[in-house]
Amino acid sequence: MTKLFFLIFLLPLVLLGQSNKTEAINAFEEIIKCYYDKDCNKYYSFWADSVSTLNKDTNFKYPSSRLISNKKSNCSHFNQVIKETKTYENYLANFDIEAVTYSEFKNQDRKKLVEKYEAKKSNAGWTLGFITLFNKYYMPNDVLVIGDIPKDGSKYIGLPYVYLLRKTNKGWKIIGVQY
Repeated sequence: MTKLFFLIFLLPLVLLGQSNKTEAINAFEEIIKCYYDKDCNKYYSFWADSVSTLNKDTNFKYPSSRLISNKKSNCSHFNQVIKETKTYENYLANFDIEAVTYSEFKNQDRKKLVEKYEAKKSNAGWTLGFITLFNKYYMPNDVLVIGDIPKDGSKYIGLPYVYLLRKTNKGWKIIGVQY
């Protein structure tokens, strides 16, 4: 009876979580590719109406227009973002991308989750720690996508390769960015 309950009620929820992770990672890859293509319009089309900065010194929620206004017409800041990897192919070859759903964040030992990403030399550990302290960013449709995990354990890519994405009726949108 328990197995039947699991199959009928819980398995679809598990599969939905995996589907959201996969979709969010795919959206993240599209977002990151914009850096290398220097496609400002496409990059900023992923931004939600308001975006939170996920930093300890700038814990604010801004209207996207305020954050975008000076950057949309000028992609020169993308050069800094891709300085270490040079090409999209190099980025994919040298860095892993993982995702943390809202339910994983909510139901796991957050300290261990933070330690996991710190051990992988990712900024995500710090970001998860910050979100834990304030506990106001994550919502059920959100996935934190972490794309700064070095495959060889020694490189550091810098910011911003950690995004909080939200599934909306218009697709995946950036609702949190670490700068």
